[in-house]
Amino acid sequence: MSLAQNHDPRFENALRLRLRDLTPPSDPADRQTGHPPRFLILGGQPGAGKTISQDLAMASMPPYTASYDGDDNATYHPDFDLITERERQHGHAIASSELPDDFHSNCLDHLRAGDKQYDVIASHPLGRAEWADSWVDGFKQHGYNVSVAFIATHISNSHLGILHRYQKQRDREGYGRWMPPESHDEFYENIPNVADHLERSSSVDSIYILDRNGRVLHENHWGEDGNRTNPLAARETLVDERNRPPTQDEIRDFQEKVAYLRDDGLRVNGAPEELPSLVDEAERRHREHLATATPPPPHSAAARQPEQREYVSQSLDRSRAAEHRAAPPESPDTLPAETDTADGPTEAATSAQHSRDVAEKLRMADRSLNDRHHASPPPVGSASRTASTPPSPSTPTREDRQPD
Repeated sequence: MSLAQNHDPRFENALRLRLRDLTPPSDPADRQTGHPPRFLILGGQPGAGKTISQDLAMASMPPYTASYDGDDNATYHPDFDLITERERQHGHAIASSELPDDFHSNCLDHLRAGDKQYDVIASHPLGRAEWADSWVDGFKQHGYNVSVAFIATHISNSHLGILHRYQKQRDREGYGRWMPPESHDEFYENIPNVADHLERSSSVDSIYILDRNGRVLHENHWGEDGNRTNPLAARETLVDERNRPPTQDEIRDFQEKVAYLRDDGLRVNGAPEELPSLVDEAERRHREHLATATPPPPHSAAARQPEQREYVSQSLDRSRAAEHRAAPPESPDTLPAETDTADGPTEAATSAQHSRDVAEKLRMADRSLNDRHHASPPPVGSASRTASTPPSPSTPTREDRQPD
């Protein structure tokens, strides 16, 4: 049922609040003339670590960029608190299913099809080719430059990741967003082929394969000659990164998450009955990975040490800087670079400051990555949503439903 067919005015108010919170603080009129709006979508199986890369990518984007997280929509359901209090495990999915059918599309159209076309970063598993095409084509038809980035990590890491994410949220807020393990496994199997499909698509301007910390393993762009700038290697790179031996830090991180999930003393809000058996399965997959992992080929990007890899935010910022350098003058009397006008700094001066800001954000992000998963949860509190409370940026995307 669409908003027009739903006669509950509370849903109209919910959409109004959602659009308000989605709208970036800056006007896209600040975008340089002649440059298209940009859309970046992060893909990867649930629990792969898309949120980290999404946060890092935002560091390179201008202030007229929206970060869209489809699963946040459910938290705007008028009865969200009541639903999740009654059904801790599946309440989030229930609230999402009760939203008007066009709630999601209204959010996207507000960002990409209105008078103001904002830059947008979103995330979704992209676990089926038709879903990926829906996202890509939905922005491409509105004139966007479209980039796709997939997070590559072994199935044991993401399997444990969805359990750890769910239980930490439930311990903290009283409910969690549950992801059926069978959906996770289906997407994991499909994603290498989806990545290859998108690397070949003329609608995808740029594609990236990232490690779990948001560093670039492979990138490819359409060049001015109509060909990709690099050989097609998205699928190969993704599989190489999945299958490489884990580092000692990664093994320690896995063990710490298992210990957290095994500690019944932390279960202030209970846990699903199937949690212990699902943790057992994640550990089985981890042991299998340790026994069968193969070092990536020497020529593979997965063979490079992490410190030799560029963050996706650095790559995006480099691409934007090159685009600015190639831009023609807007008029014969364009002011020289690095000067200010009475209306504020010029584009070149703003870009230079933006690059400095990105570098500082990257330094801060690098320091925080190691303890990202180990922070103590805050005190248990209410999960209520009020008009003045924005959605949590760490809530994952609508991963188990096809986008509208």
